[in-house]
Amino acid sequence: MVTYVLLARIIAAQSAMAYDRYVATRQFDVAGINAASTRRMWTPERLNDGSEGAWGDGWAVLQGAPQRQVAGMGGARSAFIAYPDQGLAIVGLTNLVGANPQNFIPQIAAFYGAGAPVPTVSRAARPSPAGSRR
Repeated sequence: MVTYVLLARIIAAQSAMAYDRYVATRQFDVAGINAASTRRMWTPERLNDGSEGAWGDGWAVLQGAPQRQVAGMGGARSAFIAYPDQGLAIVGLTNLVGANPQNFIPQIAAFYGAGAPVPTVSRAARPSPAGSRR
C-alpha cells in the first residue's frame, strides 16, 4: 500500500498535476473513457425478459440511483465497492480465503456517510455474466 502512495506522489511531482487529474487526462481521456461511458459501464444490462440484470459492463451493480454502488470481487478474499455519487471507493484485501470483504465494506462506507449498507447477495443468487456458466 505504501508503494502506491509513493508512486502517486512521484507521478504528481514529475507531472506537476494532482495524481487523480494525471490518471484522468493521461489514461481515461486517452482511452475515451468519459462520464457517458462510465455511466454505461455501471448500468445493469437488460435481460431477455426485459428485467434488469445484476451486471453492467464487467461490474457488479449492487445498487442503482440515487446512491449507486458498483463492485468488483475476487476469490472471496478481495473486493472493492465504489460509491460514485458520494466520491468514495473502498478496497478490502485479505489473505484469508472466505473472508468475503464485500460483506464488511458497506459498514465501512456507512462510517464515511455513503448511504445505507446494501444487503449481501450470494453469488448463487446473481445471474452469471453473459457467456459464462455456473
